[in-house]
Amino acid sequence: MGKNLLITILMIAAGLEVKAQVVDSTATAKHMALVEHLSLVNEATARMNCNPALMETAFASSLTQFGITANWQQQSEPFILQKGTGHFLAQVEADSYIRLGNNTAVWGKASYMTGKKRNILWNSVADYDLLQPDILGDTVGGNTRRERYTFEGGYSTHRGRWHMGGEMLFRAEQEYRKVDPRMRSIVSDLTLRAGAALDISSYMLGLSVQGNIYRQTNSVDFYKPLGSVPEYQLMGLGEVYTRFSGDVNDLIFKGKGVKLQADLKPSRGKGGAIASAWVAQHSYERVARMLNSLPLTTLYNKEAGLRLGWKHNGSMVIAAWGDLQYNRRTSDQHIAGTSSSQIYPVIARMTMYKNKVVNASLTALVGRQGTTSWNVMATGGFNSNHQSFVYPHRHMNCDNAFGKLGGQVISQMSRKWTLTAQIDLGYYGNTGHSMVMPLADMEQHFIDMIDHNYSYLSACYTTADARFRVDYHFPNTRYSLYGEARGDMIVCSNSEHQESFSFTIGINL
Repeated sequence: MGKNLLITILMIAAGLEVKAQVVDSTATAKHMALVEHLSLVNEATARMNCNPALMETAFASSLTQFGITANWQQQSEPFILQKGTGHFLAQVEADSYIRLGNNTAVWGKASYMTGKKRNILWNSVADYDLLQPDILGDTVGGNTRRERYTFEGGYSTHRGRWHMGGEMLFRAEQEYRKVDPRMRSIVSDLTLRAGAALDISSYMLGLSVQGNIYRQTNSVDFYKPLGSVPEYQLMGLGEVYTRFSGDVNDLIFKGKGVKLQADLKPSRGKGGAIASAWVAQHSYERVARMLNSLPLTTLYNKEAGLRLGWKHNGSMVIAAWGDLQYNRRTSDQHIAGTSSSQIYPVIARMTMYKNKVVNASLTALVGRQGTTSWNVMATGGFNSNHQSFVYPHRHMNCDNAFGKLGGQVISQMSRKWTLTAQIDLGYYGNTGHSMVMPLADMEQHFIDMIDHNYSYLSACYTTADARFRVDYHFPNTRYSLYGEARGDMIVCSNSEHQESFSFTIGINL
């Protein structure tokens, strides 16, 4: 399958190249800006964009896009119960990168998204991936409505050998349900970045720091309290903070974190070694507002990553790199003493939940930039995910190996039309899994939830993703219209599947 995909991509590229020869020998600036901003080649240095000082050299051309997107996703059965069976989302987004002369660049993004998530269980909070396993949940769940606003902006410049930059990212989001249990979460998430870089020979050496402040207010109400289900203070792998489960449904999640990153990349237009290393730590405290702001748990998320590679620029672009990422999540349970006037003193803290994730991969890319640009990229690696709870002891371990192959073509069909096509195929195969649970001491609905999620974490998956985009360039203006369609499918070894489709129309400025 992978060999056939490679041959197909090269044949398409060759055919489009012949057609492109009838076009004006000098590609339009608008087409070349699309090639530069949309090319798969950018994947080699994408992680370095976290350093705003390096964004000034990220692109040689400006591009501003305004688009409206509709996105639909459906699973035949939920792969993870807490995430539901799919969604329908609509989004309006403006995304811009503007060069202000040879030394300075500014960029920004603003978006509004609204929609619905379907059939969520065991999850009554927003940002599940960020806060799990320390969440609130119940056995009823249902559909939720979602709204999100995002704003981003950055500035980067250089003086002499020094590059400097700063960036701010802000997200405001709410997720809620209009029927019992009526969950409501309101999120504010602010990230600030600052960076500097120094030209050394034909390279840029960059350092950056990132700080984050996070807050989520979360509550669950019942308009018909008779017969209402309990809300569980979940702590991971089916374990519950029993003492404060039931009707403690008014919470605050308070988060903060910092990230440090160092990068080495070739100067603009040059090839050579690429390297990036980062460490980060974030913490999220779950606080019961109705118990005089009693902290129930604190989740610690520690990350470290390394990318090493090499890139050759020329008539042909060749790049190869390896990634190693380590993530450790631990959760401390706060032990509360006897209350006095609804004030609970914290008398101890115990680390009860532990989760270690290791991901390693190798990627190779070959391509050519020009009137017809084509790229082929292949990735292979493994992932290890080990979870455990101290007492009562339980663990869940899943390991898998994966491979992905993708191809992309960006062709100037005429002075007015640019076509972009991309196809990606992947396979994720389970290489080992195990689970130990104190089943005799667990209620049946917790057993069913754990068994369901484990069956999908330990499954094998085949993925396919196709994207097609057409840009129409108005003559003698800087404006273009574009339309993009994307579809992907995931087939699970459990005889279940997921389909996703998205459609975007917009304008380039």
